[in-house]
Amino acid sequence: MLLVGAGSPASWSQQPAPADAKPKATASKPQSKATPATAEQQTSARWWDVPLSDRINRRLDALGDKVREGTREPLSDQLNRSVDSVFTGVSLLFKAPKGQNLAWWEKPLADRLNARIDRVQATIAGLEARDFAVAARHLGLDGPVIWPEPVLPPPSAKLDPDTTLTILDVWRAAMVNDRSVRAARAGAQAAQERAPQARAQALPQVQFSASQFANNVARDGTNTLNQPLQIFDRYESSNQTLSLRQPLIRAALPHQLAQARLVGEEAQAVLRRETQNLAAKVAGTYLEALLAQDQLTLEQAQQRFLRTVVAAETRALAAGSGTRTAVDEATARLDLNRAQELEARQAVDLTRRQLEVLVNQPVGRLARLDAQDRSLEGLVQGGLDDWVALALRSSPEVQALQAQLGQLREEVGKARAGHFPTVDLVAQAQRSRSENVINPQARLTNQLVGVQVN
Repeated sequence: MLLVGAGSPASWSQQPAPADAKPKATASKPQSKATPATAEQQTSARWWDVPLSDRINRRLDALGDKVREGTREPLSDQLNRSVDSVFTGVSLLFKAPKGQNLAWWEKPLADRLNARIDRVQATIAGLEARDFAVAARHLGLDGPVIWPEPVLPPPSAKLDPDTTLTILDVWRAAMVNDRSVRAARAGAQAAQERAPQARAQALPQVQFSASQFANNVARDGTNTLNQPLQIFDRYESSNQTLSLRQPLIRAALPHQLAQARLVGEEAQAVLRRETQNLAAKVAGTYLEALLAQDQLTLEQAQQRFLRTVVAAETRALAAGSGTRTAVDEATARLDLNRAQELEARQAVDLTRRQLEVLVNQPVGRLARLDAQDRSLEGLVQGGLDDWVALALRSSPEVQALQAQLGQLREEVGKARAGHFPTVDLVAQAQRSRSENVINPQARLTNQLVGVQVN
C-alpha cells in the first residue's frame, strides 16, 4: 500500500477537504463563500476518504510552494520523512506503554538500516577473527553455539608439476599408486572376511526345498473274470521340506575361528611391511634425487671456477709469467668437470624417473630438507638390546611369521578335532501330497525335533 503525505494520523484527519468540496480562492475570480461542513462531513473527511489523485496533487502543490519559497529540501530527506511518517502512523496503532523500549516499527527507517549494517559488519568481523561467540551474539543466537571444525579434504594422489613437492606429498601419492601396497591392502581386506565366515559356521542353518511333479502311471492287472486289464492314472504330486540345524558341539570350530583371526593378522602385518618398504624406497629415492641435484650444483660451481682458472692461466701465459703446462692442466680439469657435470645431469634425470615410477605421474620441483629438524632425536635413545626388543615387538616380518606359526598350530588342532563327534540340534517339517503310487490321494505331514550325533 502506498501512502503519500506527511505527518501523523491526527494531522491527516485535520487536512482540508477535497478541491471539489471546498474550492480555493484565486486572484482572477471573486472568492466564493464556502459552505460550512457539517459534523458528519468532518468526520468522514479523513485521509483514507480522500482520493489518491487529490492527495498526490496536494503533495505536489506543497512541494511547489516550497520551491517558490526557496526552501526546497533534498529528495532523499523528503522520502525519509515520508517513510518515517508512515511508521509513526503505524506506531500509533501499536503504541507501547511508557517506560518500555520502542518496537522496531516505531524506529525511523534510517536508524534501522544503520543498525542492520552495523550488525552485519560486526558479524563479519567476528567470523574473520574466529570469535564465534561475538558472531553468534550479533546473529541473535541464544545459548552456546557449537561451530563445526572445517572438514579438510583427503590428500589428493594427483601431484601438481608446477608446485614444490615435499617428501610427504610423494609418499602419499606412492601409497595410492604403488601396486605392491595396493595388492597388500586388497589382501588385508579379503583376509578380514575370513573371521565372519568361520563364525558363521556356528550359526543355525535353515534350508527349504519344494518340488512338484506331474505323474503318468500305467498299472497292469486283471479284472474279476481274470482278464488282463491296464489302468492309466494321471495326477500331480508335491513336497515341501523345511529344516533347521543348529551346531551344538563342533570341536574344530574354535580352531577355525583362531586360524581366521591369525590370517587377518598376517595380512595386516604384510600390509605394514609393504608400507614400510615403500616408505624406505620413497625416502631413499627422494634423497638420491636431492643428492643428484646438489651434485649437479656443485659441478656447475666448480666449472665456473675452472673456467676462471683457465682464463687466468691463459692470460698469464700471454703475459709471459705462466707456463703451457699450467694451461693444459687447467683445461684438462675443466674437461673432466664437464664430463662429471654431464654425469650429474643424467643422475638427476634418472632419480626423477625413479620417483615418477613410484608415483606413476610426472614429478616437479622437490623441496629441500630442513637440516635443523630435531624430530628424530628421540629415536636414538637406548642401547642395542632396546633396539632388538623394539624390532621383535614391532617388526612386520616377525609378526607375519608369528601369525603363520599360529595358523599351523591351529591346523594341527583342526586335524585332531576331526576324530571327535559332532552334535547338532535338528528340527524338520515336511508336507507331501500324492507321493504314494498305491494311494495317490494320500497327504502326509511329518514334523520332527531331535539331536543328531555324527
